[in-house]
Amino acid sequence: MIMKDNAVFLKKSLPALESLRKNVPSELVIVDTGSTDASKDIALKYTPNVFDFTWINDFAAARNFGIAKCRGNWVLVLDTDEVFADTAELEEFFNDDRKNGFCNSASYIQRNLYSATITDSDEVIEKDSYNDFDVLRCFRRVQNGVPVMYRGAIHEYIPEEYVYPIYQSKNYVNHFGYSYLTEKHQKIKNERNTRALLIEEEKSPDDSRIAKLLMQEKFEGKYEKSRVMLGRLCGIGKPYGLKHFYQPLFCTIIAYYREANLYKEAVAASSEYFKQYGKNNSIALNVLVSCVMSRYYLGDFVGAYEDLQDAFRLYEDKKSGTLDESLLMHTQNVYTSTNFENTLHAVAAQIMYNTGMFGETWDYCKKHIFTSDILKDMMSKIENLEASVQPLHKRFFLEETLRPYDGVQKNKILFPPLSEEEKQLAADCYIYSQPVIK
Repeated sequence: MIMKDNAVFLKKSLPALESLRKNVPSELVIVDTGSTDASKDIALKYTPNVFDFTWINDFAAARNFGIAKCRGNWVLVLDTDEVFADTAELEEFFNDDRKNGFCNSASYIQRNLYSATITDSDEVIEKDSYNDFDVLRCFRRVQNGVPVMYRGAIHEYIPEEYVYPIYQSKNYVNHFGYSYLTEKHQKIKNERNTRALLIEEEKSPDDSRIAKLLMQEKFEGKYEKSRVMLGRLCGIGKPYGLKHFYQPLFCTIIAYYREANLYKEAVAASSEYFKQYGKNNSIALNVLVSCVMSRYYLGDFVGAYEDLQDAFRLYEDKKSGTLDESLLMHTQNVYTSTNFENTLHAVAAQIMYNTGMFGETWDYCKKHIFTSDILKDMMSKIENLEASVQPLHKRFFLEETLRPYDGVQKNKILFPPLSEEEKQLAADCYIYSQPVIK
């Protein structure tokens, strides 16, 4: 573990390791890169192995300094703002040679929480949503007589030759690195990452990994270059057999085409991805979501709806445990966010609405989306109105209540609008006398 001024999280992350440390012969090594708060005092309560390292804008260098202090056969890497929810499966893995004997590495799930907090009683309060991401954080310290070391100054990684075979654990950590971030703190973090990446880019200007990371940071002046580079790598004529390399690249470029409002390019790249790889794994589900939203914003509701059915199919495979997730650690997935299923249903409803299927939209929302007591009560009241005015009120209700579900991109609602006169007529109805739809 490397740390700097993380006292608030250390109080949570270190106790969460108690079971693992008790049940697996191990040592805890912590590298401090210049803390001025109580971090070192807290760390020393759990281990004497706390070492100072002068920060040189290189995460791999700090990681490797800590690994050099380790003595065990395996290394498990943890960040200070990651709190294990459970370690039972990892404990079993490390203690069972029949499981770990055939592996060079293991992963656990990093659950990136957004706008989450930890209470004094250690309860995690998720105020918004989260994304899950398989992270390769466990590996044999020495392989074929060679000490395994990290590479990359930022978003450091273990070289692929030391990764496989890999064991994918379902144990997860709650990661708070994206919580509590104000716009100012986010900017500071982006600037820190970008500085390190620009140094890396000078050394390796054609490195696709650095291009991808610069795109993620949305660094001014590098975004377009990164997009072009990744697009070229994803283009026709490349060896598509390297699925661990090209599929994640496809996923990244398609997602950022969509974010940049380049919907036609996102759809074209998605079609190329499906042509090469099909629609049968975790990355395909990510690509489908980007493709659905891009088609939706282009007004291709039929195409969006067809892709949406494939997304639902893969999501059901995910829930049943039959979806191929072997590439999860190569791209952050979207389908584990807490509101993902609601979002899919909302998009389906919006597509129906935009194609004039108002009755079908009403029935679909009633079954899949509007399940709270207050919304069900309002729908019941509308259904009890006179038949001649029901269509108007149903449209008004759908337009107002579906709007907040378009969380993928704001201000892109495409509903055929009611006239101001119709809206006023509906709003004056006694059903809306209480400020419910706001």
